[in-house]
Amino acid sequence: MNEAFLASLVWEGAQGGGLYAYDEGLVFKAQKLTMPEHLKHIKIPYDDIRTARCVHSFVFPAIELTMKGGAEYKIIVFERRRLLQILDVKNVLTIR
Repeated sequence: MNEAFLASLVWEGAQGGGLYAYDEGLVFKAQKLTMPEHLKHIKIPYDDIRTARCVHSFVFPAIELTMKGGAEYKIIVFERRRLLQILDVKNVLTIR
């Protein structure tokens, strides 16, 4: 499975990029070069996600990922419904 989504990480505003769904997990790749290194390329294995919650940010559909280690990522995702279907297949607990 290789799916791509237009997405923005919510960090000091909305930081544009892409969210990619692979067999082993999600990857967010930021377009902005001045972001901190740890936020430019975020790897999110499905097994590390505690919950995925549907939210809105700046009136856009978003998903808030809470990791088992405590980290949280809020990502504006276009075609969120398609991403939720992928998370369901991977047995990630989604809160709609």
